[in-house]
Amino acid sequence: MKAVILAAGRGSRLLPLTEDRPKCLIDIGGKPFLRRQMDIFAECGIRDIGVVTGYRPDMVDEVIRDARADGLNITNIYNPFFEVSDNLASVWMAKEYFDQDFILANGDTMFEAAIPKRLMSASEAAITVTIDIKDAYDADDMKVQLQNGKVLAISKALDVNRVDGESIGLLRFVGPGPQIFWRAVNELLHRPEGLKSWFLRAVDDLAKSGMVSACSIEGKKWAEMDTVEDVKNVERLFAPEN
Repeated sequence: MKAVILAAGRGSRLLPLTEDRPKCLIDIGGKPFLRRQMDIFAECGIRDIGVVTGYRPDMVDEVIRDARADGLNITNIYNPFFEVSDNLASVWMAKEYFDQDFILANGDTMFEAAIPKRLMSASEAAITVTIDIKDAYDADDMKVQLQNGKVLAISKALDVNRVDGESIGLLRFVGPGPQIFWRAVNELLHRPEGLKSWFLRAVDDLAKSGMVSACSIEGKKWAEMDTVEDVKNVERLFAPEN
């Protein structure tokens, strides 16, 4: 199993913390956010990781070199279109990973090792979305609608009254899954709206055909990092000693 981390964005909502560094390099308890993600994957036995970069790839390279020195096999995959595209294009740039089983992670989602471990041991569906279940959902949540363990739809635009969970931005592709997803990514990129699309739009297209399963990580520890307040929450959860 390999992993791909999407870390091309600057993170304008995190200014001034991202004035001189990309979002993925914000310091969390003395360690860059991205390095913490790498170490968590390594704890799960995943040491071959592709990192899709965009803003300040030179700075990310420094973190990658340190990780390599510690025995991880990290590849820097540069997305030259990061300023004019959304993360679907970053997924496309990682095309070398689509010939094998892999986990795809957003570069702004932190999670405890128990989450990828649970995802890796989930039933052998070709495509699996990791979801959390909450008491209430808001407009910014990537909401998921389920039926018998299958994902029917995944979108921020779903009616909050018809939601069964929230995608945390961690997905697994096994068996035919990588190639199925690759075809969906290519097809979406050929549409007029493709360049500005999230990769979960392609997953939503596949969900309509019953190809996507869900893995609940309810009760496990994870957090997104979109705002300065989110940074404080990530530190509280993952670096409480600092």
